[in-house]
Amino acid sequence: MSDAPEDLKSQLRSANEKVRVSEGETRVARERLTTNSIWAAVGGFCLFAIGGQWFPGYQLDSTAEKASVVAVDMASNKVLAHLCAERFMAGDGLDARVMSLEQQKSEWDQVRFLREGNWGTTLEGKEADYAVSEQCLSLIATRRDAAEKKTS
Repeated sequence: MSDAPEDLKSQLRSANEKVRVSEGETRVARERLTTNSIWAAVGGFCLFAIGGQWFPGYQLDSTAEKASVVAVDMASNKVLAHLCAERFMAGDGLDARVMSLEQQKSEWDQVRFLREGNWGTTLEGKEADYAVSEQCLSLIATRRDAAEKKTS
């Protein structure tokens, strides 16, 4: 290294050029980092906003309402099925009703027989749906089997 002013100026220019290049690279890297961070935030927001409803424990109000309607329907069907079985098993002529029920060829015909016989009705007296009559049919079979075991 020489101490000549021209050499010092040249070294200073070279150092300044390296600093400028380094500052430019730093600025580009900072811009790239900022851009990537913004896109990551946008992507994360979209992922959460669109896919967030499937996160464990998260449920939309409409989904909760549908689930509660299904639960109420299942519970009311169970109660109505028990009422249907009680109505069918109560009163005179049980043997004739059981014989008529057994004469039906398929389970579908048996369920239809229960619905048409007004045993499988709603509390308002309207015809109950297939699920109630189907549960009623299985309850009747269970109770009939239990009654047969008691007599034998």
